[in-house]
Amino acid sequence: MRHKGPARLWDIEAELQPSSLELGPQPFDVGRTIHEVREFGDTLISFDPNNTRTLEVFSSSDGVTFWASAEDVGSATLRQSQRFIKRAPDATLEFVITAGVLQAVDFNQFAGTNECPLGFDVAVCHPIVAQIFFEAEAVTPLGELLADATGAPALHTGGSLALRGQTTQWQFVPSASALHTTTPFSLGNFVTSLGNLNRNPKATLLNDIVLRIDLSQVEVGEEFLVRSKVIARAVNGRGRESG
Repeated sequence: MRHKGPARLWDIEAELQPSSLELGPQPFDVGRTIHEVREFGDTLISFDPNNTRTLEVFSSSDGVTFWASAEDVGSATLRQSQRFIKRAPDATLEFVITAGVLQAVDFNQFAGTNECPLGFDVAVCHPIVAQIFFEAEAVTPLGELLADATGAPALHTGGSLALRGQTTQWQFVPSASALHTTTPFSLGNFVTSLGNLNRNPKATLLNDIVLRIDLSQVEVGEEFLVRSKVIARAVNGRGRESG
């Protein structure tokens, strides 16, 4: 398999700060490692040593390793398109999701009507939200879905997992993408807990998720593309003793 390198686009947005959307790379993608970090001040509760709220995207120079991360204030999105040329009849290709973490903390009192005007059930009262989203598809140079040996899409997957709630009321919500054939995220793929006094919920990917791409219908010498998107989103509508 010959890898022709990635083309990347990213955007970072602090949803609680108007006109904060940033797009990149700027001026264009030149094949380097991309690691964009935006800082949004210190936080009382932090999940890493630096105590700073950040939105980040990362992609290695070859595009093989990539991720997005969000704390407290908004979303970070990374899109990639990678070109491959099949060089051998038995060539194989795998997409591996190696990590995924959602975590929140809320030591505040229960939310009031100003934070939850629609009621206090967790379905409508979730001022704290963390979410990860991933999608990937294999396509021909013309943009048509690549078929496997059965005629089904060789890679066409998308979905998300969200953690939402407040204080001691939390909900883990997996969601399949209506636009995709399969979803990489189900609650069974994660270890979940509610933490100390149900105030520190967390979901961690249990094992690698391996997406094998059937290339049997691709001729030797033919080119195809793998397109992917990853989004990390975290919004803390409470502040104070939460994150």
